[in-house]
Amino acid sequence: MFQGSHPEFAPQVQAILLARLLTERIRSGELARFDAEFAGAWRLAADVLHSPELQIALRLVQGCRYFVAGDVERGADLMESCYRAQLNLITDDREPGRFLLDSCRMLLTGTLADHAEQMAARLDRPDHPSIPHLAAPAAALGFAQRGDAERACEIASRWFALPPRSFTWMQAIAYWAQVAAILGVPDPGWLYDRLAPHAGELAIVGMVTEGGGAVDSLLAGLALRLGRRGEAAEHARAGLALETRVGSQIWINRTTDLINRIGAARGHAHSRDQIAAAAHGGTVLAARPAPAVTAAHDPCELSARELEVARLVADGLSNPAIASALFISVPTVKTHVSHILAKLGLESRVQLASWVAGHDLDPVAQARE
Repeated sequence: MFQGSHPEFAPQVQAILLARLLTERIRSGELARFDAEFAGAWRLAADVLHSPELQIALRLVQGCRYFVAGDVERGADLMESCYRAQLNLITDDREPGRFLLDSCRMLLTGTLADHAEQMAARLDRPDHPSIPHLAAPAAALGFAQRGDAERACEIASRWFALPPRSFTWMQAIAYWAQVAAILGVPDPGWLYDRLAPHAGELAIVGMVTEGGGAVDSLLAGLALRLGRRGEAAEHARAGLALETRVGSQIWINRTTDLINRIGAARGHAHSRDQIAAAAHGGTVLAARPAPAVTAAHDPCELSARELEVARLVADGLSNPAIASALFISVPTVKTHVSHILAKLGLESRVQLASWVAGHDLDPVAQARE
């Protein structure tokens, strides 16, 4: 890792090295060190080299720093100024950079679901060769967040592919990981293996934006989907620690809810193990009578989103907590709960929790197509 200034290098090389160093500071959550080192890099680019290109690069990195900390407005203002400046320069990165800015802002403000159709429309009419591999995961995540599993799975089936190893690689992988944590597609095991080498980092996309908080938190969601609860808990704790260090509340809330879900899932599994052990030992565990549940419906009658909501209800989460965990509105959660109860012939959340426990929805049951 390069430290401080490097008089043995030409000034332009020094500026490039400092820009990369600043990006690594963000990736590891060292925002205080970033702030301390940014001024020197800026003086070199602006006062010594007088380089518009390097100044734009540094402003992009600075915008990413604010995105990571949850200051979306400040980060977006810096990114917009860079985009306007790029109009006067010839650069192949302008269009993918524009898309990354827009999708990152939607992700961090919880509005990606509102723009899912807009993202999907760009797949068949891309204005840059890189747009499809960026728009596909963004559109799929938007549909998944709003509960349209069919559209999300359709996009994943048609458009999912190994993203090119460019500066945008992390955006595609991080977004697909969030889709897989919700729906189970694309293959969560494959995505886990791609992200695992980046544990301990934030999901930084090049030097530009961020793609989903701590990589450990993304790994936790994938591990839970794969039924690996111990790994999920370990990753979630590490992810929450990093997200707390940088202060991004949206990801702190996401990972806190994920930790609660993992704890509840492990509790359900422990209870099942106790029952099995007692049965093998010839004893009967005393249990509080549960409300009668007459429904014996197949879990496949529920959509992927409804199964997700049902599990969170069984974990004891309130409607606002479920809305925060799934990035949807509280009224949407209420609608999902009503539909679930109607489909299963149940009357209360208590009965639904009993139904979930009885159908062993951890690991995740397969939803209908």
